[in-house]
Amino acid sequence: MPAEFAGIGGALDDIGHAKLGWDHAQDNPYRRSARMKRVDTAVGNVQIVATTDGKISEVKSAIQIGLVFLGLTLPSLALMTLATLIATPMVVRNALAGLDDAAHQAREINIDKRGTRLPVGTVPVEIAPLVSAVNDALGRLDEGYERHRRFLADAAHELRTPIAILTTRLEALPQGDEKRRLIEDVARLANLTEQLLDLQRLEQHIAELSGLDLVTICAQVTANLAPMAIAAGYEISLQSDAERIHTWGDQSALERAVINLVQNAIQHGGRHGAIIVAARLPSTIEVTDQGPGIPPSQREQVFEPFHRLQPLALGAGLGLNLVREIVRLHHGEVSVGDGPSGGACFRITLPPIGAAYLATD
Repeated sequence: MPAEFAGIGGALDDIGHAKLGWDHAQDNPYRRSARMKRVDTAVGNVQIVATTDGKISEVKSAIQIGLVFLGLTLPSLALMTLATLIATPMVVRNALAGLDDAAHQAREINIDKRGTRLPVGTVPVEIAPLVSAVNDALGRLDEGYERHRRFLADAAHELRTPIAILTTRLEALPQGDEKRRLIEDVARLANLTEQLLDLQRLEQHIAELSGLDLVTICAQVTANLAPMAIAAGYEISLQSDAERIHTWGDQSALERAVINLVQNAIQHGGRHGAIIVAARLPSTIEVTDQGPGIPPSQREQVFEPFHRLQPLALGAGLGLNLVREIVRLHHGEVSVGDGPSGGACFRITLPPIGAAYLATD
């Protein structure tokens, strides 16, 4: 019992609990108040009197605050953190599930699959305006591309008639170097027209693939272009590793690809030497010339549309690009390297007849 309250113990015998203090505590601020309470214990009823005032050290205050934090705040904070880590990803994932579908569909969009649009109904409401704007932009691009395609096709068709008339009139001219040069120029113009039409035909994809013979294709192209090659100063020949080399493909498209390679050799082979058209096992076509060849740094770019090794070179730069597109639609590869006697060797490699092969994308 505090000393200040030791003299009043008997006065509290009949009181169960009380709060004790001084009426004039302001005269002595160091006088403390006390509380009295009776408590039943193992040894009987005990009267307890204790002061309620006292100084608490900073260390003890820090410990008490820490205990309160550990006992109340920390569990609540841990529970909130755990709920955030678990619930937030689930909520966000569910909210953005439609956006993942839209992103997947966007990755499938390419020039061969026009008309595709992103789904609007499954994306979050906040992102729906952006998806709608992207769909509108895709629609405008499709319309512009279709107008461009129709223009090229119509222009190429319109060119065929005057080119045919011009060729007929040139044939009536007397023989000479001027006539030969004019015929070559018209042939290049006719070839460009056919290339433009071929590019438009490829928009409809290759026709249904069937079994064909590469030796027959090479022989037919060689026979058709032999007069042009000989007139330009070349020897042209056909080689094959077997009587028949079978593969899957569209015959007219592959013939056009080989024609473009032979015409490229005629145009860029230096007007001398030999042009060799070869069918190789298991399913490869090679066209080799003895011209200046193609530098290694340019061997990828030559297949790009309108690319020329020399800015002033003849031709529009569409032939090799057309070859690459035809071969790609046949799930094959086209490459260029050095010929055995110098010059360039273009190689088309197609899946053999027994290969696991997809006819369409």
